[in-house]
Amino acid sequence: DMQPTERRADVVIRQPQPDTVWAGKQRRLRTGSDRNGGIRFRGRIGRVTRFRSRLTQAEMQKIASSDRSESIDASQVVGCWLNPASGDSFPLKAEGFDRPISFETWIRPAEGESGRILDKITAGPGDGFLLDCWPKLSLRLIVGGRQADFPNVLKPDVFQHVAIVIDGPATTVTLDGKPLVEGK
Repeated sequence: DMQPTERRADVVIRQPQPDTVWAGKQRRLRTGSDRNGGIRFRGRIGRVTRFRSRLTQAEMQKIASSDRSESIDASQVVGCWLNPASGDSFPLKAEGFDRPISFETWIRPAEGESGRILDKITAGPGDGFLLDCWPKLSLRLIVGGRQADFPNVLKPDVFQHVAIVIDGPATTVTLDGKPLVEGK
């Protein structure tokens, strides 16, 4: 026993939680800010689409070359939103998150951008997901308790296409149709 007896009352033991991003109360998907309206994306978000399946690399490339001003209308689309403002939110039910899902978005980050792109998370407990530009023109994806960082991959004042696939413990992030390698 490594803990001093006088400190035992201060120790809180937590049981391991299931590795799920969708536990707890349902939250809305927010674009361009956190749930309190902070950490705002200063650039422009052109389109956000949620798919009820895993996008393949070929599908991600095709979508990345599509017209960002047009809605995507396909059988696997749950919702497609054009030009959402920072702070807009969209309902996403928890059901369906227990299988592969995908999101795509067109973004035009501002110079030095560090804001939120997609936010469906509560700070701390790892019960959702987050895609943002932190720090400065990087991409960061948090899914449950996992985090993937892609430093310095974005260009300011240029529209770029980002797609993410969440498939259990595996996540894929593409930029302009090309897969990103974590940490590079």
